[in-house]
Amino acid sequence: MEITKDIKDTMSALSEVNLDFLAFVEKNPGCLNRANFSDLEELRNRFHLLQPWPTFLSRERKAMFEEAGVKLFNLIKSIPERLFQNNTLEMSAYYALPVNVLKLQMEGVTKEHLDNLLARGDFIFSPSGLKCMEYNIAGNLGGHRLPLWESLYLKNPLVFRFLKEYSITIKNRNLLEQYLAHCIRVAQPMVSRSDVGEVNIALVLMKDILENLGPMSGYLEQLYRELLRREYPSLSGDLFLCDFPHLDVVDDWVYYKGRKIHALTEWYAGVLPPHIMKAFKAGNIPIMNGPITCLMSSKLNLALLSEHADADSGFFSPGEKEIIREYVPWSRKIVPGETTYRHERIRLEDFIPANKNTLVMKPSLGYGGDNVYLGINVPQDEWEKQVEIALSTKSWLVQELVESSPALYQQGENGCAPYDQTWGFFIFGSHYAGTFLRVMPKKDVPRIINTHQGAQISIVFDVDK
Repeated sequence: MEITKDIKDTMSALSEVNLDFLAFVEKNPGCLNRANFSDLEELRNRFHLLQPWPTFLSRERKAMFEEAGVKLFNLIKSIPERLFQNNTLEMSAYYALPVNVLKLQMEGVTKEHLDNLLARGDFIFSPSGLKCMEYNIAGNLGGHRLPLWESLYLKNPLVFRFLKEYSITIKNRNLLEQYLAHCIRVAQPMVSRSDVGEVNIALVLMKDILENLGPMSGYLEQLYRELLRREYPSLSGDLFLCDFPHLDVVDDWVYYKGRKIHALTEWYAGVLPPHIMKAFKAGNIPIMNGPITCLMSSKLNLALLSEHADADSGFFSPGEKEIIREYVPWSRKIVPGETTYRHERIRLEDFIPANKNTLVMKPSLGYGGDNVYLGINVPQDEWEKQVEIALSTKSWLVQELVESSPALYQQGENGCAPYDQTWGFFIFGSHYAGTFLRVMPKKDVPRIINTHQGAQISIVFDVDK
């Protein structure tokens, strides 16, 4: 099993425990055999392909990930007021969205609401450092199976033996418990307005998702009650999993089967029924994330950060500009005209066609890697055609291509190979809640690393070393 210097550098930069694990693999070649991780195959489906080998993250590296995730998220949340003064006409022009859509997305939005948003930032750990590719700011961020996957990894005989032989202690916190704890924090101002001493949360999901939750529904409800007993012994309450048709609004307060709801988290991509929206605007139900989901998830927000970090504008402090330059790759909205690239003046409509091998184009709103163009993989004529489309729609951005540093993982029936990685950082409000990895075998040219494109998921374990 050959381990090149660049792989060693990547894996040791994440944690020295990764090198310990590779040494364990060399002494225990059974780790190369996928059959010895068959217990992970129980959860296999087209979007959840589990990579047999876990990834270990040191305390120091976790602190860097937390800084990048939280600080960038806070800057994104500040964009509507800081750059547009919440002016929906100006925002409509920049985001290429109808002004009535922007007005709807901004309805009921306060600083407190922005502080409560749920997000997952997608980052690449590259030779030039940690770089943010996009921010998904929504109620449904994926990852709800992570605690179950973690438990399966820890029960695997080979992983268990490695942790025991090397005296490794896992420091992970339950992601779902952190999610529910955030919901309780958000709900507490509403609870203080009631004398009943309970805090009820509604997790609102589409009917088809509800019908396929299975045991997860009961697990979440039990986890919520246990969290209340342990952390909030003076409070009672329940977590209700339902769809919007089962919620009632009376006097602008939201109820589920006669029980008042103190906070609501939705998996409807921010779409709220009018009666729920009315209660939200009245200030009687905090909602995570609601209509602002679309605006906050726009990839053009990274272009705004990048452009202002490179300009002399006073919208961001020197320290904030440094954070942006460190963690955001060069990004611009695709419109004709002058801008800067590495301190040089360029015309974007000329620069993009001439530099396709170092650039990526993507729409401002998109999921699963759809319509993302890596110039190095696209013929010149097709690239130029897409540039014309982007210039005409004014809702696309271009980014500098960021390549993942290589890491080693199990591959095939019996073997291992270098992989590329994309990290997903969960941020609840202003709290970093953990991460997971999507990995794909490294090829001669970069690819989109996404579960919809066939990436596997590697569980990340927090360790001290």
